[in-house]
Amino acid sequence: MVQRRYPLPGTPVTLTGAPADISVRLVPTPELLDWSASRQQSADSAVRTRAARLRDRRRAAVMTASHLCLRAFLAALEGVSPESPEALRLKTHEHRAPVLEGSQLAISLSRAEDAVLMAAAPRPIGVDIEQRQTPRQARQLQQVLHPAEQRLLRRRLPGQRARTATEIWTRKEARLKADGLGLARDPALDLVGSARHPVDPPGYRLTSLDLRDLLGHDRCCAAVCWSD
Repeated sequence: MVQRRYPLPGTPVTLTGAPADISVRLVPTPELLDWSASRQQSADSAVRTRAARLRDRRRAAVMTASHLCLRAFLAALEGVSPESPEALRLKTHEHRAPVLEGSQLAISLSRAEDAVLMAAAPRPIGVDIEQRQTPRQARQLQQVLHPAEQRLLRRRLPGQRARTATEIWTRKEARLKADGLGLARDPALDLVGSARHPVDPPGYRLTSLDLRDLLGHDRCCAAVCWSD
């Protein structure tokens, strides 16, 4: 897919070995907020309502800005105006992936403190980005992973476990988003491995992103999953 016509913040992400019909974009949060500052009023009313319920005003601003950016991202792919509700009927949901009415595109959106990740493709797709887990969070997370992933974490040096746990979780979230189940499916059922030990689920491809190159730091981990 070729993005065109509308200026967007962030950077297109190239996935090695992925089909050409997949589009992925990574947007650092400061750049996203700067870009959206003059566009807040055009946000979907349902998104603004959900954002207003958040006590953290920065999180609320990022939520609104990410949906504005997603709208512009999809408009560029569809070749329509992001300002036209009739041309771009984007429906957002609190616990499900956004839906673009009248389009064959599957959409996925994920937010972390430092960046937002979005993707669209005419095939099932899921993305996830997470801040690196703390050691305490990693210990809690380890208990809900696949037994082989738990063993992998136990073999890691203590200083490496938090990053590896975050890598595994982003791959798992991306995979569950791609098949539309989300956390309705037990995360322990699927073996996805870490970035260093990837395991593609049947019918899907998984990849972790090198955010050190894309963001200039490794405070986050991110993954993309798509159907073959």
